[in-house]
This record gives sequence, C-alpha cells and structure tokens, in this order.
Amino acid sequence: MSDATQPSVTEWPLVSALFLTYKRFHHLESSVLAFREHTDYPNLEIVIADDGSPAEIQDQIRRLPADVFALLPKNRGLGANNNNGLRHCSGKYVLMIQDDWVCQGPPHYLRDAVGVMEANPRVGIINFAATP
Repeated sequence: MSDATQPSVTEWPLVSALFLTYKRFHHLESSVLAFREHTDYPNLEIVIADDGSPAEIQDQIRRLPADVFALLPKNRGLGANNNNGLRHCSGKYVLMIQDDWVCQGPPHYLRDAVGVMEANPRVGIINFAATP
C-alpha cells in the first residue's frame, strides 16, 4: 500500500505490546529496542510487566521507552506477572512478548496480523514464528 492509501494512526486499533520479564534487564532491553526498530505498526502501547525484580533492576526498566510499567513489588510467578501485565493493557489486541524474544521483522508483520484479525473476527490468535 502507498502512504496515501494507508489508514491514519487512529484508524488502526490500539495494540498493546506486553513485555514479560523477571531479573533479566539485558534481555528485556534488547527485546524492547529490537521490537521498536523492526515494527512499523502505527498505534502501539508498550507495557512492561516485571515480576518483582530487585529495585535496581526495576529502576533500569523504568528508563526503557515504554508507555506503561506494571512492576510487581514481590515475585509471584509467571501467571501472576501475565495477569498483572494484562490488567495494564488497554489495546484491542495484546501481543505478549517474553523478555528474550528479539524481533527481526519484517516491519509490516503486525499490520498484517491486525489486518487478518480485523477482516476475520473469528480469528482469536496469531502465532509468529521464525523460519527454521
């Protein structure tokens, strides 16, 4: 599509990119930065959910380019971290991302996925997988 035929930012539904982490700031930082670099979706909310990492790690997390920080004060396990993160997401769609996932694109992958879900309301989940 040419830029002239692309929907405006507000015409794309909000997607919450939910990053889940615990005590692995170096992985999380790489994941968030790669996601931002290789994703051209125009209407994103980046949410980082941390499962009670030490205060110095949570301080580092707060410096990442994100919209929402859902930082638990105490480790409660992956399920609790997932649920806490989901409570903080406001998008129509949620892309759940583990802290060691590194996005490689192509940049339009999320536009394509949202386009499929918008055109086919019965589609409830899309799995992104790398080529072996």
